[in-house]
Amino acid sequence: MDSWLEKSDKGREYLLEEGFTYALRKGDWKYVKPTKSNGADWMKNKQIDSGHRIEKRLFNLKTDIKETKNLAAEHPDILKELEQKLNDTITSKIQH
Repeated sequence: MDSWLEKSDKGREYLLEEGFTYALRKGDWKYVKPTKSNGADWMKNKQIDSGHRIEKRLFNLKTDIKETKNLAAEHPDILKELEQKLNDTITSKIQH
């Protein structure tokens, strides 16, 4: 909230994206959780990328804003960190 009110320039460390797939961002990095299929049949007729893939994906958004180069094999340490954090986030219970 402070960063929105310009009282701080520090934002969140992680950002969760949720749609038909899950993704987690940290800094310039974005990890996209694999899905069990390549998407719903109705999406195949659309001229958009559904984001569904069966492989793990890692992108550097600073150098690849369009998410075209999967860097998962080149940065296994970053992949492992973001994958674990996303899995922990999905499976954790909200604590009050």
